[in-house]
Amino acid sequence: MKIDIVLVGGLGFLLLVGALYLASVFITKSNMSNRAKRILHYAGFATVIIACVMMFDWYSKTYMAQLAS
Repeated sequence: MKIDIVLVGGLGFLLLVGALYLASVFITKSNMSNRAKRILHYAGFATVIIACVMMFDWYSKTYMAQLAS
């Protein structure tokens, strides 16, 4: 596996988690209802989980393509 792919994926993951943290802070401080805050937090965490699955899928496809060549 190329190291560049791991670095790009790792950097993207860190940026996504950082953005989620900042959004979480703003959501917590907002005057929305508790239900709306909870739903937005769950949506953010679901986004991170989906991004992780997609990132590992990208890694595995790249690795399999490298093995085939």
